Amino acid sequence: MSLPNAVDGVRNRAANGHELKFSAYDSLIQLDVIPLDEELYMARAAATLLAQLSTIIPAWKN
Repeated sequence: MSLPNAVDGVRNRAANGHELKFSAYDSLIQLDVIPLDEELYMARAAATLLAQLSTIIPAWKN
């Protein structure tokens, strides 16, 4: 699948009630399309907070 076709597929799925999730993994950007629900939203919010704290706390300790 070509990149433009993959991007169009992600856009179409996102337009149909899905949310885009971007995550960096081993210096690659991966696109995942995930259904939006409350538990997933809360889990993602917690993961985002932990990721932010993991960058703030080491800088603060130094």
